[in-house]
Amino acid sequence: MKIPLYNKGLGEQVGKTAGQLSPRAGFGAFTAVGQATAQFAQTAGDIAIKFGEAEKAAETDRIFNEEYLKFSTSADDSILNSTETDTKTFETNFNKKIITPTISAIDKYNITNKQKQIVKSKLTDLFRTKLTKGKQFTFNRGQVVRSNAANKSLDFNANKLATLNPNDPEFAKLLTDSSDIITEGQLKGLKLDYDKKKFASVVEIKTIGALTRGATTISQVDELISRVEKSNLYESEGQKETRLAKLKTKKDEIRKSNIATVVGSAIIPIVDDGDGDTSQVSEAELLVNLNKASIGDFSYDKDAKLLFDNMDNKDKLTVIANAKAAKENIRSDIKFAQQQKETKEKEDNDNLFEENLPKALNGEISIAEINKLGWQGGNGQKMALDLSNIVRNKTAGNYKNESDIQKFPEIQSKVFKGEIPDINTRFKLKGETKAKSVLQRVGNGINETDFFRLKTDLENKLNTSYVRNMKEFDTFISSQKETIKALKLFSDFDVNGDDRYYRFTVDMRTRFEQGLVDGKKARNMVNPRHPDFIFQDKSSFVPSKDELINNFKNKLKIEGVSKLDDAAIAPPQRQEGQTLDVYKKTDAYIRWSTSPLYDEWLKRRSSQ
Repeated sequence: MKIPLYNKGLGEQVGKTAGQLSPRAGFGAFTAVGQATAQFAQTAGDIAIKFGEAEKAAETDRIFNEEYLKFSTSADDSILNSTETDTKTFETNFNKKIITPTISAIDKYNITNKQKQIVKSKLTDLFRTKLTKGKQFTFNRGQVVRSNAANKSLDFNANKLATLNPNDPEFAKLLTDSSDIITEGQLKGLKLDYDKKKFASVVEIKTIGALTRGATTISQVDELISRVEKSNLYESEGQKETRLAKLKTKKDEIRKSNIATVVGSAIIPIVDDGDGDTSQVSEAELLVNLNKASIGDFSYDKDAKLLFDNMDNKDKLTVIANAKAAKENIRSDIKFAQQQKETKEKEDNDNLFEENLPKALNGEISIAEINKLGWQGGNGQKMALDLSNIVRNKTAGNYKNESDIQKFPEIQSKVFKGEIPDINTRFKLKGETKAKSVLQRVGNGINETDFFRLKTDLENKLNTSYVRNMKEFDTFISSQKETIKALKLFSDFDVNGDDRYYRFTVDMRTRFEQGLVDGKKARNMVNPRHPDFIFQDKSSFVPSKDELINNFKNKLKIEGVSKLDDAAIAPPQRQEGQTLDVYKKTDAYIRWSTSPLYDEWLKRRSSQ
């Protein structure tokens, strides 16, 4: 049998190994393998244990972290929201509500007791820290409450002490209690608003304040001022000055009150006696005590006298001055009451007049009926008489319903200027010796139309716009008087000047009033340069020179120049130093030389 050669002809490839080439292993080789296997098993077990321990540790940490967060949050909320002021109570409630539930939660985890113990142990410091913090908060909160309570007690005691007499047994008790509260509070570290010195100062200030409010006499205030000035209980000079200022104010109040009381004792009020008329109260009756007070006599009132006697000279002078002022006030009140009465009487009389004037003008009321209308006062009787005169003149045929062409413009101007206050006030015109009212002139110098115009003017005397407009009109009318009446050059020739001026005033007023109704301005209607000027037709009212001369000649023809004396027909007087040529060129000479007077003068000169 041949052994195959796998490497035939190639030579030796692998060297010979030392040792036995037997396929049977030795005992040592088998022992080494077992040992290696055992070591591997042990190592694997160790690794498994370490992984298990690591996982437990990680789980323990996880649970700790979760419970740490939960506990911290609930503990902080509990501390912040707690209202306890006692640390023992807080500790009991904190253990019950926060720590115990946290421990119970740990016990419920599916972990070993050792793990649970580790978590609890790690949380112990946190338990202790949060509990300590909570107890500190609770203590501080308790200090605040205790401080507030102590301060409230001290405030109450201070206010109470300010109202008590120092001899009152309660005063001493409150003072002792307050001292004890301050001492105990300071020992316990309470935050008090007072120490003993400040408390005594506050009590004194409050006491002075209470006594100031209750003071009713100057002497009481003076005693308090002296007490404050001498006191060493005030914490600063500023406090003392403030209190002294308040006392001074109180003193002034009492002074003013005393002055008012004394003066008031002399004042007798105007009292309605039941008839609604206070204007009949006697001035002498009202001023009987004020007259005495004005000279410092208060014998009519013992209390007022006592107050006055205890005043200093300055206040006495003030009382006397105020009494004099009160006298004037009473007089003013009396005057006002009288004016009110007069105003009421005037209104009633005017209403009667307004109602019955048309009847008088139309002959619809008798004198007897007029007298029964209930006129009030002397003015009412005058109005009744004037109204009766209208009826009487109408009945007798003496009533002339036409205005005096010379006097009416003058009356109207006086009304516009405010010189005539009403229809009943009597006045004189130029050349008159007897004063008569506007009403008295109705039917005797003033026609009905002109009367009612004047009455309207007088009734509107308080209407500033109306008065202003009519003054504008009056100024315009007056400015045209010389033009309308030809006063500058030919007044001697004009026999119709007065009539023409009267018609002018009436017509211009009609235009003026209509212009106001149309919205035109008064100042424009009396302005010659404005389109609204009411006197643009001068030729209608201003006569020519020839018209004036003819009018005069006609007058002379009617009256006759032969009846005139020599002085009446004589030429105008020649001024001293005036040449003949200048003299003959004067208006006066021209008017004379062109008149019938000249012819009559020549006639008489030739016959001499």
